[in-house]
Amino acid sequence: MVSEAEPIPVQDQHIEKPKKYLLQREFHTETEPPNVNLGKLLRSYFGAKNGLERAEKGQLLGSALVMALDHIHILYELKYNNACQKLRGMAAGGGISQEQYQKNIKHLRDQRDQYIIDEIRALRKGLLQWQLNDEQKNELEIVVAGFLGEYAVAAAAKQEQFDVYYPEREEDVKNGVDWYFDISQDEEESELLAVQVKCLRGCHSLQAFEIEYQGQGRDLSLSDGIMQGIIEANPDINSRNWPVVEDSVLRLAKYCQQTQQRPILIIIPPPGEDNSFSSRTGLPTEQMAIDILEQIDRITEHS
Repeated sequence: MVSEAEPIPVQDQHIEKPKKYLLQREFHTETEPPNVNLGKLLRSYFGAKNGLERAEKGQLLGSALVMALDHIHILYELKYNNACQKLRGMAAGGGISQEQYQKNIKHLRDQRDQYIIDEIRALRKGLLQWQLNDEQKNELEIVVAGFLGEYAVAAAAKQEQFDVYYPEREEDVKNGVDWYFDISQDEEESELLAVQVKCLRGCHSLQAFEIEYQGQGRDLSLSDGIMQGIIEANPDINSRNWPVVEDSVLRLAKYCQQTQQRPILIIIPPPGEDNSFSSRTGLPTEQMAIDILEQIDRITEHS
């Protein structure tokens, strides 16, 4: 469960590694499922009195969904890796042929993926059992897809050897931080990117933008041309999305000015595309993993 503690202000980009992390584990041991009541969070979300409260409740619901996904993946990766290790031992000892080994590995991989698909399907079914009208059910599917995409970005970054960390609750809900990516490649210190993820219809490929800003405190604003450049790079995204995106990245920029971290906006296509992610597993495609590495490398090379 995400800590209730207030985030500690950071005075330097190079800081001690955070304690919260995702996919950093090597799947040696099973983890406890997150101690959250998704039904209660769902009722709270749809019972919000205004847009601001709805956004905050949505972030809490989304964080819980992402942690539930994390647990599902860790559980079945552990079982898969243990089974693969046994097969490798059998193949090395001559107990099975290389052809049998490859066939069994494929079977295990398919079995793992089906387990994950079934667990996520059950998670969706559990949410939809609450008394929701058709409009609320459609909205819930959009929310779930968005947070599956958020998880997929973290998984893609981890595949490309970045350490990926959970933000604290306040950082997520109030300040728009979805993930921290550590780009330092250092075991003792971190250089963190504060990442915000948006899954938007009309986006055709994963894109990352470093959010530049000017001014101080309440007078802080996005640098001239930042939003215009993002909009021009995505002409097929509905214009109604951009005020929400701008408000969200401005909150992220204000927070990063205090912590001296680098704010990054990542926009991804909806699920189902070859360069996006699976809506059934929350896992990125191979192309998404390649894209995220190229985009982060592009940003860091020009820093």
